[in-house]
Amino acid sequence: STDLIAAAAVRFIDEAPPDKPWFAYVPFNAPHSPFQAKDADLKKYPQFKKPERRAYSAMVDSLDQAVGRILAAVDRRAGAANTLVLFASDNGGIPSTGSSNGPFRGGKLTVYEGGTRVCAAIRWPAGGLTDGKHFDGRIGYIDVLPTLLAAAGCAAPAELDGINVLPILRGESQLPERPWFSYIHQGAEAHGSVHLGHWKLVARGDFFAEQPDTPPVLELYDLTADPSE
Repeated sequence: STDLIAAAAVRFIDEAPPDKPWFAYVPFNAPHSPFQAKDADLKKYPQFKKPERRAYSAMVDSLDQAVGRILAAVDRRAGAANTLVLFASDNGGIPSTGSSNGPFRGGKLTVYEGGTRVCAAIRWPAGGLTDGKHFDGRIGYIDVLPTLLAAAGCAAPAELDGINVLPILRGESQLPERPWFSYIHQGAEAHGSVHLGHWKLVARGDFFAEQPDTPPVLELYDLTADPSE
């Protein structure tokens, strides 16, 4: 599936008219269960004896190859420098597969930093976003739409929660302080959190019910002093 998704994306990019804007949203399902990989990629990781760990590594390898093919397709076009590329994960990895979210606590299906703080990369040479820069501010998916609209020269609806982060990434302005909410409820226990500045409040339990049977467990962290919670 990783190869098929990459091939479709590359074909779309190659066939996009050279004189018109184009947009591609490419959501890979790797690395995700079921943990299955091609023999050629599995053979690169003989050091991992646990089948799931080996397959996970091979799936990440396959994803890297696919992203490389997509970037090569972008670079073949005359407007490559004026093409904004954004790569991001949706959540932290699952430690049982061998993925690491260190030094942070937790992983997928939690709102601890290991579950919600993930890396991303952005490239837009003509827009002033090039390699060698690092940004550590709290931005996320709610900011993608207003940022892409700004890059395309379009006005964003006023009611959006996110903001255009291009001036911030360029170093032209500061990231405003704003509360950042996260939640996950895919099991018996709900998890929610809110960041404000360096403080973070985590809630665990049955707190989504209108009248919870038990009060949620509340945890308050100073992420400056205790980033691993």
